Amino acid sequence: MIRCSLVCSILFVSVLLFSANSSVAQAPRRTNNQPTPQPAPQPIRDGNLKKIDAKADKVEIQFVKDAFELSKEYEDAGDLERAIEYLEAMLKIKPNLPGAKERI
Repeated sequence: MIRCSLVCSILFVSVLLFSANSSVAQAPRRTNNQPTPQPAPQPIRDGNLKKIDAKADKVEIQFVKDAFELSKEYEDAGDLERAIEYLEAMLKIKPNLPGAKERI
């Protein structure tokens, strides 16, 4: 009786191990060349977009102020090339900025 249950247990464990190994062997393997699939982006609600737009406007305004100040400092220091670079960067953000084109 003990021998039969021992043989049955060994047989049962063998079947479990075999079935586990065969399911792993059938799973597709990913090589290092293949990118990891990314989840689809979630849609952004209109309320979130308004908040993001408001934040972007604040960042743009602060950048334009800082860039103008830096361009003025470079101009005063005699480095006209850097002054123009900052003025051009300002115009990329705010193309219709009054007075910026004239300073270039």
